[in-house]
Amino acid sequence: MELESSELANKLIQGQVGRAEEVETTFTLKRELAAVRQHYLETMKHLENVTQQYQNLLLVLDETVRVTVRRLIPRVIISSPKCIVLCAVPRTRQGKIQWMRYLSNRNY
Repeated sequence: MELESSELANKLIQGQVGRAEEVETTFTLKRELAAVRQHYLETMKHLENVTQQYQNLLLVLDETVRVTVRRLIPRVIISSPKCIVLCAVPRTRQGKIQWMRYLSNRNY
């Protein structure tokens, strides 16, 4: 009877040790999960900021392109059997003369 009692006590102690290890493992996993969640939230916030910066840069680029295109108008398309070239026509009289001289010396 004493032997059976000792065996039962050992099983009880082993069960308690097993449960304590499970509780410790659960606590560790919950702590690690909380750290991963925090990292995820920080990463998502950073992604939102970078996305906003990217969209702002696209707006600046779009406006820059619009301004540049307005400056290039009027323009002329020069075509040849080899290629098609879109050229900006200079706005000043002197610039137009130089531009025409340049084009007359080219083989398009």
